[in-house]
Amino acid sequence: MKFLATLLLILISTAVMAQYPVMVSPPDVMTNAPSYLRFSWLPMRMATQYQVNISQTPLLDTDAIVASTLTVTVYRIDSRYNTKTELFPSTPFLLNGTYYWHVRACNDTYDSTVFPPNANWTSWSPARSFTVHGGIPVAIAPYDTAKMISATPRIQWTPVRDAKAYRLQISTNADMTTPSYQIETTNTYVDFSTPMYYLYDGTSTIYTYQASPLTTVQLNTLPQLGPLHLGQKYYWKLYAYIFINDISEFTDQSANSSVYNFTTYGGAPLIKAPVNNASVTSVQPTFLWTPVKGASQYRFTLSADNFATTLLTVTVNSATNYTLTASQKLLIGKTYYWRVQALNSTTPITDTQSRSNIVSFKTY
Repeated sequence: MKFLATLLLILISTAVMAQYPVMVSPPDVMTNAPSYLRFSWLPMRMATQYQVNISQTPLLDTDAIVASTLTVTVYRIDSRYNTKTELFPSTPFLLNGTYYWHVRACNDTYDSTVFPPNANWTSWSPARSFTVHGGIPVAIAPYDTAKMISATPRIQWTPVRDAKAYRLQISTNADMTTPSYQIETTNTYVDFSTPMYYLYDGTSTIYTYQASPLTTVQLNTLPQLGPLHLGQKYYWKLYAYIFINDISEFTDQSANSSVYNFTTYGGAPLIKAPVNNASVTSVQPTFLWTPVKGASQYRFTLSADNFATTLLTVTVNSATNYTLTASQKLLIGKTYYWRVQALNSTTPITDTQSRSNIVSFKTY
């Protein structure tokens, strides 16, 4: 009887292990998969170990361990320490692209010094494929081919699923061969109107922007992020960084955006009247300035203390002049200061390059 029981156990074990685990998730030919995935399969009776292969090349039954000629990542789950028949990495680890995976089981006695064991492996399950695609960054602002009169724009883009950082490159060359700015950030925007402060060890070419979230900036020549230049066409491109390892390694070319462009126009209006140190006889004078290409509005401001405070702020649509109304009339024998700023929909109020000089005049 004991012999028959032993024989029956061997036969049952052989029958069970002659098959392969049934794969559950991810489903075959899955598209738009996230960079973190839960791999699961049905349990096999008497299995003590499972081996999972994940590859960017089609898998074969001979792909038992990593070979130098294969881009195969091998994971093992030992049921003595993990009773779940699944592999769920704690961090994203897959770049955009197509992957193949399969699984097999073993009922050998666990031995940490031998892997994989040489006996009692099932066949590999039929391989499945899935495609990781978290999307690519898409420009929000400035829109492609935008015309703007700001040297301190906010450049903004759509987020990419699973992206841990982004690299923004800005160049005056359409082929992006020599970026004028290279900025790495965990934000989905870079605001050139925001002051940036850096840590620099004296040797590194990476300058750390002290903000939350963290941003790093690398430029060709200067250890600071300055404004753009007016009257210049710029090209820009984004890289989404998904694979978690080193923020400086943006290797996932499938997560790169298109190349966009915008042109900075004009600059600051020039004051025509009243000019600096002028004497004005009217308490309701007319203020005149030169037009700026690309401007859709002008912001006229008036002060009595050199803009420590502001008496009047008026937005003028299109026109390049403004006359004070009766309710805004000035006092006689007093010094006033004025300036005007060219604006369009992309110009921050804080952009100093689109403002005129401050001009003073006196009423008498």
